[in-house]
Amino acid sequence: MGVSAMGLEALWLQSDWVIRLVALLLLSMSIMCWTVVLARSIELLAHRRAASGSQVFWHCQQFDQALRVLGPAGDGNLFWHLATEAQSAREHHHSHQQ
Repeated sequence: MGVSAMGLEALWLQSDWVIRLVALLLLSMSIMCWTVVLARSIELLAHRRAASGSQVFWHCQQFDQALRVLGPAGDGNLFWHLATEAQSAREHHHSHQQ
């Protein structure tokens, strides 16, 4: 099977170092871009899973119970972090009012 004059293989074989460098650079940038897209998609799915408990959070009677509804603590759970920081701010405010 012959090499097509319009194919990528012909371009690669007939190119000099500048074209090869640019082609490799474009390929590596494309791979990095798709890696970022995939990583952000996975992160977004994790945030959506964490957000599913946020509606039930507002109907809880106790704060500890509400934190359990939000899920486990960690860097990935933004709602849990926000709730605990709000609780700390509330306690700080009450301690300085008296």
